[in-house]
Amino acid sequence: MIKTIFDLQISSQSQTQSLAQSLAERLAGQSACIELIGDIGAGKTTFCQYFVAALGSQDSVNSPTFTLENIYNAPKNTVHHFDLYRLENPSLIPEELSAALSQDQSIVLIEWPGLLEGSSILPPQRIIIQIQPSSKHQEARRIKISGPDWLVDLDLRGIELNNPGVLK
Repeated sequence: MIKTIFDLQISSQSQTQSLAQSLAERLAGQSACIELIGDIGAGKTTFCQYFVAALGSQDSVNSPTFTLENIYNAPKNTVHHFDLYRLENPSLIPEELSAALSQDQSIVLIEWPGLLEGSSILPPQRIIIQIQPSSKHQEARRIKISGPDWLVDLDLRGIELNNPGVLK
């Protein structure tokens, strides 16, 4: 079972950027799978933009809604960004996803991963980021991060925790 490590209240784009940067710094040079869950407009692609930039990529990041996959090159990683929103049949999940998940120093970002629920394609040691807009103001978000225990070591100074008891 994947457990919730952080329950955060993000109040600005700069805090979202700080969170993405902290995660990117921890994952640089490693392989990882990150699921991004949230409604349309929640900030999944924005998080991906900050994350890919923090890895050192100069590539322009946009949602691969119509292409299913975009690939970004960073100094220590290749980032595969999938958007499964328009995919209706799980049997159509591209072979590229399996290939990306098996590559060394590959970080796989998956927007709209619900279609894969219960599938054996996703690694058990993955990170799940749930993003929900907050009613406080336009840039506010509640972000829950679930995954491996090492996530507790992320530097989250300056970000309000909804449930500090979730930590350590």
